[in-house]
Amino acid sequence: MKRPFCLLLALLSLFLLCSCKTSGGEDTVKYAATQQDIDHLEKLYAGRSVYFGEAHDHANTGGNSDGDQDLNTWITGMENLHMDFAAIVDHRQTCHMSLALWQKGCFIGGTEAATTILDSSAEKKNLHYNMLFTDQEAFTRVLQSEASYNYDPQTTFFSYPHFTTAQFKALIQKIKDEGGMFVHVHPKSNGYMTSDNPAAYWFADETGLEVFVDGADTKKNYKLWTDLLYLGARVWATAGSDSHNMPNTNALTAIYAEEKTPESLFRHMRIGDFAPGYVGIRMTIGDAKMGSSCSFSGKRVVFSTGSFHESILKDHSAFQVVLFEGSKEVFRENIDHTKTHYFAYDCSETAPFYRVEVQDQEGNPIALGNPIWLD
Repeated sequence: MKRPFCLLLALLSLFLLCSCKTSGGEDTVKYAATQQDIDHLEKLYAGRSVYFGEAHDHANTGGNSDGDQDLNTWITGMENLHMDFAAIVDHRQTCHMSLALWQKGCFIGGTEAATTILDSSAEKKNLHYNMLFTDQEAFTRVLQSEASYNYDPQTTFFSYPHFTTAQFKALIQKIKDEGGMFVHVHPKSNGYMTSDNPAAYWFADETGLEVFVDGADTKKNYKLWTDLLYLGARVWATAGSDSHNMPNTNALTAIYAEEKTPESLFRHMRIGDFAPGYVGIRMTIGDAKMGSSCSFSGKRVVFSTGSFHESILKDHSAFQVVLFEGSKEVFRENIDHTKTHYFAYDCSETAPFYRVEVQDQEGNPIALGNPIWLD
């Protein structure tokens, strides 16, 4: 009796093992990218490599700047931290973009300005915003187009005017028309705009909202961003440490670009094809990439994760990738930070958008792929 019992037990174990493999295999096949999917994604990102940097900082560049360190210190500090770029947005001036040291570093320019939205429904109506540019002349044209900036062409200094909602929207459109990028920075910080209505923080589509920050406000900003997405706003998540001192890796941004130049990096950043955080994320639906829109009919969302910045690996070792279909989590998978992973998923024709997150072992987002929206 002993041998038949052992044989029966072996057959039962084999059946259970095969059942587990079939079930797991179905899940894997459902999310796995085919070679055709992978080839198409790689073709759309051909010639591009991931670069990590900071999208909101201040340096000591003279004039009205209030940073502590000069650009030379920034260049050295970035190299030591394996950062490829930084956006230096000194206050009330554009002259920092003309400095000789500016050309020696990989710097995206612009300014951080303050305003009050006079007719806002918010309890506190004041906010800060970044105007990002690589072209100083285009930046100057924006400032000259609004008389209340009181722009001085000799010093490049300007004032902080207040706006109505309509005037502010017109300014944002001018920034975009001139090849720049608008970002509502540290929106939920103490002392700034306060409202229970997420829409009070939203002024235009194809603009940035600073989600990852160096501080305790990231969770509040993340909720604000996702609430806006669910309201139908087409707003990109951004990151920034707002450092006024040394370079740091507290709120990085990952951009796939052709080369490490401000122009190449900003070309993709200003259209939303980037990921605030510590992981390189690429995503396509058809020929559309992150930050854009397309029809979802008969298409698959294809995305990859890889190239973790070394700073995130100091405190974390386990990671998951999550795909969202609108507000609904579609799936999550464990990923190995030493490998590039590819995934695919059949699109719903009525989904409002798809987006990807990479999370740590505690479920905290460490990288946010910007959405692709239904056209």
